[in-house]
Amino acid sequence: MSPKNFAKARDVLMRGWWKADDGRLYHNVLAIRVQEMLARRTKDRERTNKRRAAGHDGVTRDTHGTTSGVAQESGVSSTPEPVPDTSKEKRKRKEETRAPAAHVRPPDIPEQVWSDWLALRKAKRAPVTQTVVDGARAEAEKAGVALADFLAIWCRRGSQGLEASWLKPEEIRRSSGRAASEPAWRTEQRNRVLKAVPGIAARPESATTIDVEVRHVPPATLG
Repeated sequence: MSPKNFAKARDVLMRGWWKADDGRLYHNVLAIRVQEMLARRTKDRERTNKRRAAGHDGVTRDTHGTTSGVAQESGVSSTPEPVPDTSKEKRKRKEETRAPAAHVRPPDIPEQVWSDWLALRKAKRAPVTQTVVDGARAEAEKAGVALADFLAIWCRRGSQGLEASWLKPEEIRRSSGRAASEPAWRTEQRNRVLKAVPGIAARPESATTIDVEVRHVPPATLG
């Protein structure tokens, strides 16, 4: 700014400035801000010295205001140390705490049927609790079928829930006919076949019985 322009704007530019006994110009607001900045720097220097004494060299100090024109203190890193990310660990522990324990397979349900039903419940995002298993057993008793057959029908339907009143007559008849005569290993084998070839489940079972007379053939006539 030229002296001529400064003379015109002198009253505005020099507002608040006053001349002290030492011959220097001072401003009340700026003087207070400079004193605050010097106090903060003193605190930062003391905190840094304490960290060094405790063996934490290299930790970035907390600074306030501007550091322009101030030489960086030796031994103090300008790059902050990385803070360990514990959010993933906390989330993992929270999920492990919240996750329900695996339910034990009842002894009267084949392993294949049980695993298929668990997969269905997982796909439907439905929990597997003792209450759910007891409810399924109660519905199976209402329908007059075994729990294993009830869960097999549940898996074939692919629904989230199943009640006894929802079963079709042919499903009940097919399951009831096998309950008394079919062993557990045969039920498991049949369910594997039904899973591999779903079309077999849609075939109606024949209720026709063919009676023939068994004729005794003498051994002499054979050969």
